[in-house]
Amino acid sequence: MVYNIMCEAVYAVGDIHGSLNTLLYDIKRKDLSNCVIICCGDIGFGFEKERNYKLLMDDFEKECLNRSCYVLMFRGNHDDPSYFDGKRIASEHFIAIPDYSVVNICGTDGNVTKRILCIGGAISVDRSERIKSWYDKVTAYAWYSGRSLEDAKRDFGKHWYWWDEHVVYDETKLNALKENGLMIDVVCTHTCPSFCKPVTKDGIEDWLKKDPNLEDDINREREDMDRIHSKLKSDGHPFKKWVYGHFHKHNNEIIDGVEYIMLDMFRYENNKFDMIEI
Repeated sequence: MVYNIMCEAVYAVGDIHGSLNTLLYDIKRKDLSNCVIICCGDIGFGFEKERNYKLLMDDFEKECLNRSCYVLMFRGNHDDPSYFDGKRIASEHFIAIPDYSVVNICGTDGNVTKRILCIGGAISVDRSERIKSWYDKVTAYAWYSGRSLEDAKRDFGKHWYWWDEHVVYDETKLNALKENGLMIDVVCTHTCPSFCKPVTKDGIEDWLKKDPNLEDDINREREDMDRIHSKLKSDGHPFKKWVYGHFHKHNNEIIDGVEYIMLDMFRYENNKFDMIEI
């Protein structure tokens, strides 16, 4: 998917975790206009009923239409991937976009001034707890409703974990970028290559003990991110900035001439998003 948007500024936002109403308020409070806001995963789609997100989409559309403001979101690990097809949640100014979408930022003359590649997905370190919590709820639902466990799984309707949450390395789509002359200036992802911080697993030791496959799966995921990075480099993409979320901290570092920016999550205690201009 390629999105062509004429605007003056582009902002990236870290993990929202369901605080879309607060983001809408923040747009009003900061009086943002003529801009694109790219939400780098963990929007929170899938934890509530779809009609709630449709109502939010309508609210964003009304506000953003008047401001010429666009909100584009790609998936994190705390999202139902099925929402991110560019169609399910999609108005003119509020879109849940697919992996490997390209956002062309255009000037008033219509020429592209910046190309941004968006790739979502990541592994949840708390997946064992989330799977157990969901299973316990479904089992209770089956018992109270008198249904079989399989029927309860199908009809329960709420989810806390999605098995296809991980990053997907898609060489066909990466090849298509070069073949179509879509040379990337900025990369936005949810997780990051292995050489970017964090480079250790400090802080998740308890999760590693609970989930015996977690460490290997995380290592493979970071390797896939390395493959994406290497492919973009070998294909000559001139990106000088790589933005990501997922790790709930803020960090800036420059590696081989590229600025890697880790965005913090939305902080309820001070009602603040980690939003930067890119």
